Amino acid sequence: MIRFLLNFMILILLVIPLISVTHACPKGKPGCGDDDTFTPFKGGETAIDNGNWEKYEFNPVFTKGDSASWDAAGVTCFCVRHFPHSYMMWYTASAPGANKGFGLATSEDGINWERHPDNPVMVPDTSVTVWGPEVLYNGERYDMWYVSRGMDGEMDGISHATSEDGVEWVQSEENPVIDHGGCMAVIWDPNAEVYRMFLQHTTRVGRQPRSAFELLTSEDGDEWNSRGFPFITGPPGNWDEITAAPSVAYYEDQLLLWYTGADTMGNRRGQIAIGHVTSDDWGNTFNTNERERTEHRELRPEGGWEGNGIYSSGIDYDGENVYIWYAARGFGYASRPENSVNPKSEVQNPLNLWSISPNPTSGPVKLSYLGTMDAPVSVRMFDMNGRELLKRTYAANEAIRVNPTEISLPIGQYVLSVNARGKEIQKRMVLVK
Repeated sequence: MIRFLLNFMILILLVIPLISVTHACPKGKPGCGDDDTFTPFKGGETAIDNGNWEKYEFNPVFTKGDSASWDAAGVTCFCVRHFPHSYMMWYTASAPGANKGFGLATSEDGINWERHPDNPVMVPDTSVTVWGPEVLYNGERYDMWYVSRGMDGEMDGISHATSEDGVEWVQSEENPVIDHGGCMAVIWDPNAEVYRMFLQHTTRVGRQPRSAFELLTSEDGDEWNSRGFPFITGPPGNWDEITAAPSVAYYEDQLLLWYTGADTMGNRRGQIAIGHVTSDDWGNTFNTNERERTEHRELRPEGGWEGNGIYSSGIDYDGENVYIWYAARGFGYASRPENSVNPKSEVQNPLNLWSISPNPTSGPVKLSYLGTMDAPVSVRMFDMNGRELLKRTYAANEAIRVNPTEISLPIGQYVLSVNARGKEIQKRMVLVK
């Protein structure tokens, strides 16, 4: 079991990126290999059920760099975050010696990416190899946690760094801040005012070793306390017998955890896939049981550039859809309606009853409700870091207009939070010149 877990990590870190195509396909179209004659494996495509996920037709959206670049051999282990000014992605190069630091790429739409000219932007220590960056932004600074391993092969654990701009980083003097490590996901819990980390680890069920996600909490990002193993993987032979690459998001009073799963026959087609589970208490417990585990698997590889395995590395939510970035031989992108992801959503998603026009906008916008809104409505506007920028209250049936330019906001993305009839929904608004 433990030996296979190590092999599974090697597969994610090395094998998948090393067989990346040499050149990006024309306009990002799939099916283009080194000689432009590669044909994706078609068998089983119609038999694979990806639920309501819709993969971007021109995947992969990000592949390895040109022959002279730092990431020419391949890209792997990445983290995507969405900020008002752009999407930002930190990632690892897969060539021996190149995985000593992290590269940075930015995008306006999450699909078309531009590499930072000074990649790698963060090289913590030439004596270690690193992977698995996880980044959060609190409005003042960026925090990065990452897995570090000594050149002697010994695991250092999880290290921590901070930055004012996401480019220049300062390492924590406490590194490694956790003495054991694996792929992780971190989220800020505003209620308890702590970071919550879900860390790939192992535990035992009886005498049997099992892959698991350990929950750790921290007030400052440096000092962490273990809270046990709230999520333990499936039994031997189950699709998620081995897990890795967690991603987390929180909305509608639930924490959602996406993860990569495989069984000990993980080289079988479609067995390295992505699933998700939910938690009603910020990850202290998860809504799962052994009999329902197969229902968690929902996004699977379909051959071609995806090969036989994919894993998740980023989640975004705009009030209507959930977006995921996932890795295989490059990075792909897919979307899914929010009410098909969260079981607590209503059959008629109330978000779809509200609209913003114009959107994008360079001036005032109108919020319209499909139906009769015979109740008072309050509207709050936030930036993508959660700071409240304005608040307005409207009478029943009053026209709802919001002018973001009255408070001199920079261009970028913002969130309008609408509260009516005891329910609060959020819609994303884009401000342009």
